Amino acid sequence: MLLLKDTIAFGREEPANLLHRTRCRPMVLEKASEGWALTGTEAVRISLCGLTPRPSLAPLSAVSTISSSHHAHPSMPLLAKIEHRWQKPDEGKLLLLRFDGSIAFEIPTPQRRKGSPARETPGYTDCRFDDDGRYLWCAARISADEIEVQRRETDGWSVVSRTLVEDPLGEGSATFFPTPEPGTFSLWFAEGGGGSCVYWAARDGVDTRFALEPSLCDPTPPCSPPAAASSW
Repeated sequence: MLLLKDTIAFGREEPANLLHRTRCRPMVLEKASEGWALTGTEAVRISLCGLTPRPSLAPLSAVSTISSSHHAHPSMPLLAKIEHRWQKPDEGKLLLLRFDGSIAFEIPTPQRRKGSPARETPGYTDCRFDDDGRYLWCAARISADEIEVQRRETDGWSVVSRTLVEDPLGEGSATFFPTPEPGTFSLWFAEGGGGSCVYWAARDGVDTRFALEPSLCDPTPPCSPPAAASSW
């Protein structure tokens, strides 16, 4: 969580300029409009935030709807956004948006696994660009106990690899988190009752290997894999 203290002066600039100037990946900040939970409206204020070489905020005024996941490309004016998938069967799709709000590409809701009950609603749950922006990682719920992790190339958005990951919690949320190790990230599952678990993930050629962490009891998202991860 990022706490923006009042003592920090944030300069405003154009989002595209911020992408080319910042020394680290910009963060996406959301602020819901007052009263949206009561009125049912989904308007939000979305901004890119860069911390180096100086703190800056760049409003994305054309992108203003609530999403379960936003992630900015590290060098192109592009935002990956997952629509809400609650209550409507056609939601949960993944959109690639330009900073002016126009759709660059649309990835439809994934198919429900054959044999799954009709009450189960498939949909993308999280997405994240890798550090150099060549690939987009996507987590797709396809059944109550499985997540399909897709790696998509960012030229035509085709799937390079697919890996099925078991959800031990059953219909828990699945979220990507970066780690300090190059080519390694974590996939964190959490459910409303407080249960959680984590997989360490590493690229292996075109494939991705996932290893369930058996000793982690802290329900907060982890950010650093064990040293033994390199010997999977």
